[in-house]
Amino acid sequence: MISPQPVAKLPAAEKRQPPPAQLPESPFWSIPWFHHVILMQKVKDLAIRRWYMEPTLAGGWSRNMLAMQIDAEAHERQGKAV
Repeated sequence: MISPQPVAKLPAAEKRQPPPAQLPESPFWSIPWFHHVILMQKVKDLAIRRWYMEPTLAGGWSRNMLAMQIDAEAHERQGKAV
């Protein structure tokens, strides 16, 4: 005999889905997953990693552009242009 799964036996009020997680406003949730792979491979410092996430979103950087900016150490040149 096949019986329904235990959740099917619960009253309707108990079957509600939990509310979605409250995620903080962060560029982390907005950039593509492969950008994260590049960041994890090339940038160990979390603050610097976050710095690269922000211009990636603002400028629409591709994976290659992100990798080039990391290799050129763009975070160290920030604010130094005259």
